[in-house]
Amino acid sequence: MDEQQVSQTPIPLILITGFLGSGKTSLMEHIIQRYADRKLVYLVNEFAPVDMDGQRLSVFGKDLVEVPGGSIFCSCLVTDFLDILQWIPKRYGADLEGVVIEASGMANPKVIGRMLRETRLEGLYQLAQVITVVDPATYPTLLQTLPNIVAQVEAADLILLNKCDLHRDVVIAALETVLRDSNPTARIHCSSHGCLPEDWHLNGASTAEALDADYALCRDPHYQSFIASFQGPVDMASLMDSLKGVEAELYRVKGYVPTEDGVQYLEFAGGRWQTELARNAPEKPPWELVLIARGEACERTEAWVAGLNAALTT
Repeated sequence: MDEQQVSQTPIPLILITGFLGSGKTSLMEHIIQRYADRKLVYLVNEFAPVDMDGQRLSVFGKDLVEVPGGSIFCSCLVTDFLDILQWIPKRYGADLEGVVIEASGMANPKVIGRMLRETRLEGLYQLAQVITVVDPATYPTLLQTLPNIVAQVEAADLILLNKCDLHRDVVIAALETVLRDSNPTARIHCSSHGCLPEDWHLNGASTAEALDADYALCRDPHYQSFIASFQGPVDMASLMDSLKGVEAELYRVKGYVPTEDGVQYLEFAGGRWQTELARNAPEKPPWELVLIARGEACERTEAWVAGLNAALTT
């Protein structure tokens, strides 16, 4: 790192966390549109080896860096992540106003403070805010089984309680109490479609910078990712019926499915399936669908993907 970089005002880092399907990408879209006139770089970290979120966000034409294949806070990817953080100001210049990071859904954000301190990147960057996105449909159950879900809330400066339009007020109120028990100081904001509070701003000094945690293992036993690959149109109704046979094993599904009516974006999270005409689908095959399943119970999902891929290539 050269002296000129160190002497500059630290670049704000905004870290977005939250479990799979909670609405992190919708929040990224909101930030991109809200701060369209600001010089920001967006970094998208995807657990699966194919970065669907990056493809989806690229439609906005902003500076986007993709880091697929695991968590940026695991020992496998952290070196790549650090190299990218050092490269960004060299590539985008001294007038860069911030870096917005969408971490993978299973990341523990408490690692970032330790990482900045150990690598001396705290002179180049300041952790401005940690935003944790929470889905009321999944959080109460996940909190009993996945420790990083709790860590995401504990590290938050802002807890974005998302999809409030889909849940009764009594459910939201009960969840706010649970979240407040985990983090007494964070601001909790009820939201829909990943929208931030009107008075939210990019700068700040996150309390999470003082936290500490170990880097994650390269292979988290809680999760397993699979990819279904399509070369040409398929029947969406038949595909959906087939997918529902393995729904109990799935945390998340997202990606592109070619049909006779055009390429559809398909996603599953929190027990809800959604499809829409894809805004930024690849123009040529393969079109890919990512499935993230429960690591301890993914045999049927593995067999389903293998069978589908075999059928599609014959």
